[in-house]
Amino acid sequence: MLFENEALLDQVSAQEERKQLGTIKLGDTKERVKKVMGPPDQIIPFLEGGDWYYGRSSISFDIHSGKVDGWNNLDGNIPVD
Repeated sequence: MLFENEALLDQVSAQEERKQLGTIKLGDTKERVKKVMGPPDQIIPFLEGGDWYYGRSSISFDIHSGKVDGWNNLDGNIPVD
């Protein structure tokens, strides 16, 4: 149980650090997302867009502009605005 609590504290700490860097908004660039979130765990590219995964959460990028057009915040680790 102690390990689970420590892991949860680490997640909360990482989330707070990300919020200090800002939030993710529709239309953000990939560079902006990297600045706030760091490198993704997985990238599934599609033309100029695709999906970046951070755990089970993902950020989607438009196939033409390459800018954020949505997200799925399953893990609650994406600071969105």
